[in-house]
Amino acid sequence: HESNVNVSKTTFAGNATNIHIEGLSNAHIDGNILVGDNERQSEDIGIYTNNSYTPAANNICTNLSKGIKLEYNGDVEIQKNIFDGNEYDVTIYIVEKARIEKNTFWGFKNLQISMIQSIATINRNNFFNTLQNIALYLSGHARGDIDAKNNYWDVASVEAAQRRIQDKRVDGQGNPANFKVIIEPIVLQKFADAYPGWYFKCEVLMKYALHVFITSLARKVPGTTDERKRLLLFVVKLPRQKKGARLGCGVMVSRRARSCTLMNVLKV
Repeated sequence: HESNVNVSKTTFAGNATNIHIEGLSNAHIDGNILVGDNERQSEDIGIYTNNSYTPAANNICTNLSKGIKLEYNGDVEIQKNIFDGNEYDVTIYIVEKARIEKNTFWGFKNLQISMIQSIATINRNNFFNTLQNIALYLSGHARGDIDAKNNYWDVASVEAAQRRIQDKRVDGQGNPANFKVIIEPIVLQKFADAYPGWYFKCEVLMKYALHVFITSLARKVPGTTDERKRLLLFVVKLPRQKKGARLGCGVMVSRRARSCTLMNVLKV
């Protein structure tokens, strides 16, 4: 119950709630890797907080029910995180003010940001559109316009970006609220800096791959027709670096042998 807490540079895997912090003045969550359970039977959460001030930056949240869950917070800053393969990347419930900036949402599952009775600025994020999913869902009593300008929506037009937003907010009488989600201008090129600051360090990337390997050991990989091998969950492809090189890593799984082999970081 101290006033301040810092959680940084730690890997959490396979827990019901990996980081749970509540009732503090300040909770700084920076540079962590949070990995869910492939065969979860119930909700698992990467980061849960309800504090006066919560900055969450430079984290990777993957394969979770909820990447970050915020309730009854004062001010929230969500910056330079990666959300990959979660059911819900970020859920926000009754937050005074949130700033969501320079994050990358891969968009492999259902919903990227869910906001209930909260207000936020949402700028300079990458919202990838792999499954034509909803990027932003708003509900509850409206509290003002949402500034969602200058984001990459992985679409070619403002109209297509608007289709990735559902605004179900209401006023005090239960009628559709007279507030807007302001998305113009949109950005047509993805942001190269919307990633954790350490993301390009190969040794950390290998650490991430290793923990996916650990949590996936001796488990079936759903949805594949290849009975011998397939690439598990992801191949991390980094934005273009000097001299045109790209880096990637992954984990190979043999379903018959029920074993895994960690691949090296390599050019792809």
